[in-house]
Amino acid sequence: MAWYAYCLTEHQSLPNGTRTRRPFLIEGVQGVNGAAVLSYPSGEFAVIVSECDHTIGELDQKAAIDHARVISGCFRNSTVLPFRFGTIFDTDDALRQAVRVNRRAFGISVPCERP
Repeated sequence: MAWYAYCLTEHQSLPNGTRTRRPFLIEGVQGVNGAAVLSYPSGEFAVIVSECDHTIGELDQKAAIDHARVISGCFRNSTVLPFRFGTIFDTDDALRQAVRVNRRAFGISVPCERP
């Protein structure tokens, strides 16, 4: 499954207040092309994503506004590190690998509270 990525945020700052290992729906938020928005956990971070179908065609100005709206909503709850508009990860492994490889840089940009 491909994932359209909006931003990276602290896992604990999400509305449900729990730490999960599986993606979960962020209710009341619509992403690019009206897609459901999910939190995809990765360690102390969560990547905010939507399921993506590569056949959706070109992303237009409305998609850019949808992308910005999702990120703006995340900013209300915590610090976020936005992904560039149009960032798509082809697989779950590609998404996890991107976070893993860049964990240190993300940690500097998005400081997480340590217990």
